[in-house]
Amino acid sequence: MSPILVITWASNHPANTYASISHDLLAAGALNVNSSLRPPQNKDDLNTFLERLRGAGGIFFSGGDQNQIIRVLRNTRLRDALVKKYEDGFAIAGTSAGSAMMSKHMLTGNSIFPLSRGLGLLPNIIIDTHFSERQRNARLRHAIRKFPDTIGVGIDEGTGVVIKNESTLKIIGSNHVIIEELNGQRSLGDGEMYNLTNKSCHSLIAKPSTAK
Repeated sequence: MSPILVITWASNHPANTYASISHDLLAAGALNVNSSLRPPQNKDDLNTFLERLRGAGGIFFSGGDQNQIIRVLRNTRLRDALVKKYEDGFAIAGTSAGSAMMSKHMLTGNSIFPLSRGLGLLPNIIIDTHFSERQRNARLRHAIRKFPDTIGVGIDEGTGVVIKNESTLKIIGSNHVIIEELNGQRSLGDGEMYNLTNKSCHSLIAKPSTAK
């Protein structure tokens, strides 16, 4: 069975982070889990990582600081290899920073430079995490106003989304996901689906007017 490759480049404590994620993946039924604790430091490291990537059955990015991941992915061989893995139909998952970095337009967490180039697996979706817990509505709304052809997806803790063929989004977990568009938003719970290709306004809850 090909392993799930857990990439902990975003974490300041990669070994502990990997131990926690691998425990959860095995408990959920994964049969084989492998790690890339730190980014490649030289050509030999890079070739070793790319070989692991080619043999992986799926990829999981840890949380931490998404900017740390993206700095590593300035290496075009790394970036292109990950994108190809996705385009070849392999699942790429992540938590927290490992989710945010999958957008083309990535939220950085930096108030001065709030958006940056992400990995780009999701060109029309901007992902935000810890959404209700950290009251991140305003920054997600700001992001989609800057890029009006995108949809904002705000994910609460204990919750995730499964995106298939860049057309459908399914909610899993105990809390909610907020779908944010220019003209409204909708809160979705476990098992609910959202059609990413049909952005019709009638499927959303209109925001109250702020006009005075």
